Amino acid sequence: MTRVPHADPREEALSVLGAGNDRGVVLRAVGGLAVQLACPSASNPPLERPTKDIDLVGLGSQRADIERLLDELGYSADESFNLLSANG
Repeated sequence: MTRVPHADPREEALSVLGAGNDRGVVLRAVGGLAVQLACPSASNPPLERPTKDIDLVGLGSQRADIERLLDELGYSADESFNLLSANG
């Protein structure tokens, strides 16, 4: 069965973070989404901003586990971006 991501980036982020937590994979949200998760009032005017993406950080020592988790959740690496930014 193919997993369908949540249309709302906030809900999808919570799903990914929860899946990581369930597997012992340390992930944290960063950026605007992290602010919204930590401070719900940031989702209301005048601080309200559209959430367009999900920014996550994790432990370098868990890189293989993070890649496996994201793959299992249906995400795929942007190989050209990774090569250009030396993250691949």
